[in-house]
Amino acid sequence: MARTLFELVKEGCRKHKHIGIITVNSSPYAVEVYHRFGFEGTDQEQTVNGILFTPSRIC
Repeated sequence: MARTLFELVKEGCRKHKHIGIITVNSSPYAVEVYHRFGFEGTDQEQTVNGILFTPSRIC
């Protein structure tokens, strides 16, 4: 179900030519899920205001 929802989001972004990159700040528990969706890490794991995340993007 998550993959279907994400594919709809990607399709919608592609229809709007001005949206070329989708970014997320992934929790440590979701990094592998985002990798399976095609996201690539753009930086190392970070902590901001006590929140641990890894910046990622997909084009």
